[in-house]
Amino acid sequence: MAHLLGPKSADEFHTKAIELIGLIYEAALDPQRWNEFLLAYSEFYPGGLQWLWIEDRERADVRVLTGVHSDMSYIPSYEAHFCATNPWTDSMLGLPEGSTYRGDDLAAPEILHRSEFYNDWLKPQDLGDGFGATILKSGRHCVFFTTVHTERATTGHTDLEFLGLLVPHMQRAARLHGRLFSLEGRADQAEQLIGRLDIGLATLDADGRVLFVNREAERILSQGDGLRLWQGRITASAPAERARLSQIISEMVAVSQRDHVTSRGSLAIGRPSGKRPYGVIVAPLMAGSEWSPLFMVSPVARASVYISDPERRRRPATELLGDLFGLTAAEARLAADLAAGLSLTESCDGAGISRETGRSQLKAIYEKTDTHRQGELIRLLLTSPGGLSLANCDGD
Repeated sequence: MAHLLGPKSADEFHTKAIELIGLIYEAALDPQRWNEFLLAYSEFYPGGLQWLWIEDRERADVRVLTGVHSDMSYIPSYEAHFCATNPWTDSMLGLPEGSTYRGDDLAAPEILHRSEFYNDWLKPQDLGDGFGATILKSGRHCVFFTTVHTERATTGHTDLEFLGLLVPHMQRAARLHGRLFSLEGRADQAEQLIGRLDIGLATLDADGRVLFVNREAERILSQGDGLRLWQGRITASAPAERARLSQIISEMVAVSQRDHVTSRGSLAIGRPSGKRPYGVIVAPLMAGSEWSPLFMVSPVARASVYISDPERRRRPATELLGDLFGLTAAEARLAADLAAGLSLTESCDGAGISRETGRSQLKAIYEKTDTHRQGELIRLLLTSPGGLSLANCDGD
């Protein structure tokens, strides 16, 4: 008599379902948790194979996302060869998203038993029958969940019912993970781009506390030359400027919840070092947004602070200037020096060349850039893509 697999009582059915649904939603946040789900599910089908896998409609791309089996060394051979001989797959690819099915529904037993897939892949693993579900279909690709067990055991009528209960949760978890992954990717890209700006940027919450600073803002605040970070807030050294900055931040945070906000506040912050003052602009964020209780646990940016350091020398990338304007390496170096604020004499001295050589290079630069005066040249260089190579900014 064949051994019966799967849930064997209503209590076992519901208790296990609650456990598995919890693991499914944990996997939405951490895909590694799918393995825990499969391990828990496999308790109903010991010795079998439980796996999540993806395949395209043309059967040219097959990838096992995760699986649980006593011998996972068989998986690479399935991806490389035996997937093309699986008689179940053609039917599975044609079924709608959310479908559950048994192996016998997909291919008659006699067809399966004649296949290379059965004789050279399933049988050596003591596997022979199974069931599963189509979790998602997107474009050419389908995501499947499959359980394959030994032919010496049989499954009851509750197996597909149990799997059918889990499938909607598996679909939601997979879609949720896709959205979260996309948002995280966009956030990472935005943070990288913001980090390269040559102007300091910070975002503040509803209490005026700093949520984020880019590299330039971190550099400015760490110097403590007129501006610094104190107890989570951006503050100025001089009492009058400190009070004015605090007032502007409070005002911008307050108006951030209004519609059609166009307000902003600006001021100059003096520096004890005697260097030229910082320029600071504070602007509101999240205009028109509605309050959410989630803000209690996930602070939302309500204002942004922009800090400009007039002493910061922006030096365009010499390689890009050479590519953009057809400059030689020496000409590109001189052009970058001039754009960074050096005089012709300072650039020549730094390069160890005569002033006459420098003038000759500058003449060639004018011709290649179609400019006639140094001010016109510098404006062109700083507004070109070469001038946006912010990672090459010189430090103080």
